[in-house]
This record gives sequence, structure tokens and C-alpha cells, in this order.
Amino acid sequence: MSDSLQIRVSLRGVSPEVWRRLVVPADCDFGQLHELLMAAMGWQGGHLHQFHVGELPLTAADSEAEEFGEDERGYALKALVEVGGSFDYLYDFGDSWEHTVVVEAEAEEGAVPRCLDGERACPPEDCGGPERYQEICAALADSARPDAAELLEEFEELAGSGFDPEHFDVAEANAALAELASA
Repeated sequence: MSDSLQIRVSLRGVSPEVWRRLVVPADCDFGQLHELLMAAMGWQGGHLHQFHVGELPLTAADSEAEEFGEDERGYALKALVEVGGSFDYLYDFGDSWEHTVVVEAEAEEGAVPRCLDGERACPPEDCGGPERYQEICAALADSARPDAAELLEEFEELAGSGFDPEHFDVAEANAALAELASA
């Protein structure tokens, strides 16, 4: 097996799809994978999370969520998921940002971790989950909607002005991954 795996993470419940394709160490544990996903997707990491690999729930043992699963640091990605396999990743138990992670292939040699590709901005933290985010995107696209002013005012408090749901820059994702790797 290669020392690296190519994975694709996609955010469920939003359309158009928000996704990233990454190369990660095959032997990273799920705690490390959580950090890599945070950096690549653009999440800040201030909320509880959980992986579901088959029937096995994994979470951070030192968090409030430890009662919801096994210690994620005790399991390596390559030990639980084969190429072609997938698993679920939940970030933020309140907003319920559900992701599907697919292990697409063994990766070619090169810098690890790195982002190869992706589309669309990650929703801002605490914006209310997929349904609410879809409402916000509709208001961004059509400011004449009756509820647009209220939605956009609330959203700007969270995201600041100028948020573009279509924006994704692979260089920005790689800078976040590099910063994480150097920490």
C-alpha cells in the first residue's frame, strides 16, 4: 500500500455540492484526519465531530462527545478503510454538517497533505445547518426575496460581507494544510 491516499470529502445537504479532493497520509489517525478536513474544507474546528466507519463511531476522547464513540486517535485510516470504501463524518452536532468521505485511490508520491481540487466555499460556522444555508444562498442570489434583508443581515454577522458561496481556491486550502502541518 502507498504511504498516501487520495480522498474526496463532500458536504451533504447543500446544492450545488461543496467538496474537496485531498491527498492524506495513509497512516494518519482519525483525529489527524479531522484536522486535515477542517483545514481543507475551511471549517474552524470549534465544534464536536464524529466519524462513522461502518458500524464504528469514532470521536475525540478528550471532548464532550467521547460518550458517542471510540477514541479516534486509536485508529489509522488505512486500517479501517480500503480504496473504494467510504465513511461518514459529522461536524457540529448542532448544525449537523454531514460529509461523505470516499477513499478514491492510493496516491502518487508528492507533498502530503495537499488539496488537489474542490468546488465552492464551505458554509460559515454556526449559520444554521444545510437547510438554513440553502436559504441564505437563495437570498444572496435574489435580494428581492421578502426574507432576504433579514437573512443577509444575520448572515453578515457570521460571515462578514462579501461571502461568495462559489469561491474556492486550492492554493488557500493548501496554505491552510501547510500551516497545520508546520504546527
